[in-house]
Amino acid sequence: MAKDDLSTFRISDMRRASVRASTKQGKAAAPAAEEPSVGFPAVEARLETSSADGVAEELRASYEQLEAMSEGRDVKTKAAAKKAMGAYERAADLFEYLFQTKDALQGR
Repeated sequence: MAKDDLSTFRISDMRRASVRASTKQGKAAAPAAEEPSVGFPAVEARLETSSADGVAEELRASYEQLEAMSEGRDVKTKAAAKKAMGAYERAADLFEYLFQTKDALQGR
């Protein structure tokens, strides 16, 4: 059999079978009361109810803890803290960009 011959390929050869969640017969799933979110509900909630400064303030306490951890003696902890600090900085930048985009779309 050639390497590129896919005539005998089956997905079950690559993945194990798994149990799927299903609804009971006769009972339909309850419809959602609100319009379902297609994105990230926590991010959307902050964009709707907060400001860039509010999100930055929310992140500040954790960031300060990471700064303290990055100044410690344990090399693994320092490295992990510095990586996490970079992630916090990227998250703050992302929120700033999202708030700017929101303002631009609303004509502010």
